[in-house]
Amino acid sequence: GSSSQSWLGPPVMDSLDVLVLVGRCMLASWFLTELHSKISRFSYWVEVVGKAKMPFPTAEMCLVVTLLVVGSVSLVTGYRIDVGASCLLTFLAPTALFFQCSGDRIQSISVGGGLLLLYVTGPGAISVGVACCSC
Repeated sequence: GSSSQSWLGPPVMDSLDVLVLVGRCMLASWFLTELHSKISRFSYWVEVVGKAKMPFPTAEMCLVVTLLVVGSVSLVTGYRIDVGASCLLTFLAPTALFFQCSGDRIQSISVGGGLLLLYVTGPGAISVGVACCSC
């Protein structure tokens, strides 16, 4: 859906615009849950990464937290969705390859598909950075 513009007032959002926003927030909720886990149990996750023989586990977990923060904020606000989706895909790929069992890996691949769709189609009309009117 696209927003329609009238010289009489601000753009009118249709129900598809709202659904895109809801979809972005639903995707973000999964990553925000991951973010909460990584922050609240940071030492545990550093240990998990270390046991996986990954170099610099503390630095890697700091990177993971950064990717999750930037990506989640981007999903919720719609601002720079290309950067946000890229950050979250960067988090998902090694997570799926090195740290997940088969069922969780399929879930991550599915979520990655949703991120790719957002990367290609954009954030929709209800997002930070979308002009409210054309001058």
